[in-house]
Amino acid sequence: MTATALPVPTVITRAGATPPSLTATDATNGNTFLNDGHTWLEVNNTDSSTHTLTIHLAQLVDGQPAASLVKTLTAGATKRYAKFPVPQYGSKVLLTVDSALLHVATTREG
Repeated sequence: MTATALPVPTVITRAGATPPSLTATDATNGNTFLNDGHTWLEVNNTDSSTHTLTIHLAQLVDGQPAASLVKTLTAGATKRYAKFPVPQYGSKVLLTVDSALLHVATTREG
């Protein structure tokens, strides 16, 4: 499976930034996003049902995959997640979802 890359994170500075457009997720292959440890992930559930997303850890613990971060979004909910340390999550974070009706965008501090 080759995950679909999300657009490069929008950089936010004191000069301001236009909020990024949300992108539909790839429920079949997953998505990746660039991560520098200061990347934020915004997720919007555009469906009338609850859905889940999984943010995968890249780090192994005693040679075994660590438990991934699983988040549930209720119908219509928008959530923002941050603090993905590069040693644990990697410079490209893998994100999988149970529905393409979850739309996402990434931002980072500039």
